[in-house]
Amino acid sequence: MNLKKQLKLIEYLISSPDTFSICNGIMDYEYFDPSLQPTVKFILDFYEEHGGLPKPDVIEAETEVELT
Repeated sequence: MNLKKQLKLIEYLISSPDTFSICNGIMDYEYFDPSLQPTVKFILDFYEEHGGLPKPDVIEAETEVELT
């Protein structure tokens, strides 16, 4: 899957906590492009630690990847 599609997938996942919680059990940051792995790892770790999803501006501040 190309990088643009992977970014869209991440955006869809963080836009819906219900969808993210369903996918969380089967998702691994290593499935993504190496340039996006730190972003996905941050999201997964944040979800595990805080029980919710980070806002796009928090993700951008931590990983320098801009999501909408």
